[in-house]
Amino acid sequence: REVTGNDISCGGVSFYCDEELKVSEIVEIVIPITSEPIILLARILRQRPSGDGKPMYATMFYDMIYDQEKIVREAVFNLQLDAFWEQEQQKDGVKESEDQTCAN
Repeated sequence: REVTGNDISCGGVSFYCDEELKVSEIVEIVIPITSEPIILLARILRQRPSGDGKPMYATMFYDMIYDQEKIVREAVFNLQLDAFWEQEQQKDGVKESEDQTCAN
């Protein structure tokens, strides 16, 4: 099955998928954002409709071992850190733009 990722946390992922999945179904998910892609099990928690017709599924990681948890935590932390620095750069860009406008 091909899916499109929506969000990831240390506890699970959400994604869009054309195929019908059932609540409580256990699926294998490839997590490509880790230092090396890993395959994890996840339990489908719920399904929500989306604007483009593909349902969005929320999952919870299932039966993870400590090393897998550690890898996912590190990847999620790095994503959050990247997002933080991107926001900071955007704020700095807006501030610099405002400073230049005020100086004119």
